[in-house]
Amino acid sequence: INGNLRANVASAYKAMKEPINMDQKRYCSTDYYKNAKKLDEMFSKDGHGYWSSSCELLARAGAVYLKDKLDELGIKDPYLCGHAEGMVSSKDGPVFLMPVGEDRDRINKAFDAYFDLLKEKGLLHEAQQDSLENKIESMRSEVNKNGIKEENSNRIETERV
Repeated sequence: INGNLRANVASAYKAMKEPINMDQKRYCSTDYYKNAKKLDEMFSKDGHGYWSSSCELLARAGAVYLKDKLDELGIKDPYLCGHAEGMVSSKDGPVFLMPVGEDRDRINKAFDAYFDLLKEKGLLHEAQQDSLENKIESMRSEVNKNGIKEENSNRIETERV
């Protein structure tokens, strides 16, 4: 990646992280970060702040972003998103594991802006729907060309599901 593109992507990544509270000293006022600190107090074994760590905040924010995008498409995927919602009870009320409300909206918009920039710069592309079907057909042709029995070539279709 050339210098200007690298700078643009880095800047967009930094902007995406801001509402997630990656810079805890500056943005420690969101409910998402406050809940993470409560979770650290409730469950931390070593005092290093697992729930409020940068990578864990980003991972949980990414999980709910993915869930929300799949929901928009009417797709439910418990394998990818089964952990994307959650809360625990405390004496002060519920403590959400993931961003909710305004925090979630702000974070999702930041992810959208980041991915839009990657698409604009040609670093991220839309999937081509027919590419999987073409690959399967090509595999079938290769299998049949090599004289493998038809019932074995049908297995290709079964294995992709």
